[in-house]
Amino acid sequence: MLRTHKGVRISGMAEKLSVTERTIRNDLAGLEKDLAGIASVSRKQGICSLNVTDPAGLDRFVSRMAAQTDQGLPEDRMGYLFETLLRAEAPVISDEIAYELYIGRTTLMADLSRLRRELAPWNLKITGRCGRGLVLEGREIDIRRCLLAAYPHLILPSEDARVDRYCREAGLSKRAAAWFRRFAGLALERNRTGHPVEDLSGCYPELAAGNGSSALQELAGAMSLTENEKTFLALAAASLRTPGEADRQETGRPDPDCEALTEEIMDRIYRQAGIRPDLGDLREAFLYHVMQMCRRLRYGIAPEGKPVTDLFARYPAAGRMAEIAAEAVTDRTGLAVSDAELQYLGVYFGTWAAAHEGPETRGLRIAVICREDPAVRRLLGLQLESLLDSSTRMTFLEPEECRPDAADRYDAVLSTETLQGFGGRVIMINEIIDRENLTAGLRSACRQTAAA
Repeated sequence: MLRTHKGVRISGMAEKLSVTERTIRNDLAGLEKDLAGIASVSRKQGICSLNVTDPAGLDRFVSRMAAQTDQGLPEDRMGYLFETLLRAEAPVISDEIAYELYIGRTTLMADLSRLRRELAPWNLKITGRCGRGLVLEGREIDIRRCLLAAYPHLILPSEDARVDRYCREAGLSKRAAAWFRRFAGLALERNRTGHPVEDLSGCYPELAAGNGSSALQELAGAMSLTENEKTFLALAAASLRTPGEADRQETGRPDPDCEALTEEIMDRIYRQAGIRPDLGDLREAFLYHVMQMCRRLRYGIAPEGKPVTDLFARYPAAGRMAEIAAEAVTDRTGLAVSDAELQYLGVYFGTWAAAHEGPETRGLRIAVICREDPAVRRLLGLQLESLLDSSTRMTFLEPEECRPDAADRYDAVLSTETLQGFGGRVIMINEIIDRENLTAGLRSACRQTAAA
């Protein structure tokens, strides 16, 4: 509550937590001791405010508290163990971690074994003995790749004003800016704790040769980053999942080889499946997606965002086309397409599959809340069009653009994101829509609209 509100009344916290005000005061006193050197709690006329002097330290403190609270969840304990090894300046004694997490030695050993297996694909190892101390070994770039893919919640996106200015001047979309801030925050934090990235010219020769756009060069210079850190930041643009028009100054345009690969994908789908999917105005976005996917696979960077679940179960034809496309990519480039990349490829073919279904339901005024992504929005729109008649009016909004009072302008609000303050008025959906549940929800919305 103190982190999310500028001022909180003691009486309000007591009521919220169902304890006495005296308990709150005692807990605040203990909290101030625990936060010494990180933050302080000011109290004036019964209103408390949190004054933070070390934001990174506060995030580590909260992470440790969360791990202790969720000690029954191995994933949380593994995240805490990994973060501890990342920040350690000396071998980590296992008994100390077990004490901090309130778990036994046997549980810690099981978590450690799982963590070792999870880190193996990133060429990272945990060496040493429990009694003598544990050490995380591996290249810095592999540690960062692992954090970006498997532990993104451990990364604090940069809030540096210079990074904000770069995002504005480069004209990055909201999604691209958020992705870049994650890279910048990771680079700054790892350098601050004495873990600069090693020479990347061998890993990423193309990026090391160019080191990104002139705007990125200017940012790196202003932040006194090394040439290798510039190359790491250039990875952000090179690995963005589907760049919008505003982002293409940073990502560059697809070369003739990429265009030829895209043509090969479509031709192979036609030869093997007898389908020539017309992606319409998404064709250019697909071309950029293929370019960025090949870069990610070559650079070993996992795609940002969450995979679209149940896509291939809902549209088997999209799954088959994605598998054929992946084979074409591998045959032409030698790059193995990961499961996550296969899902994102399938989104484009899912738009074709969804476009071949007929309407079932009467029209409504519908707000669809989802993150900025042209292919996902098109996939959702086509699925909804197959359920609704042509009189339905759909408005796509980002979560920040729809307030609870604005929802009254629509007959129904569908959302892929959790929204606060909307009560039961929102119909939650996935990128692959459960037609039966959504139809029932929309029929209920129709009845409510008619009654009003």
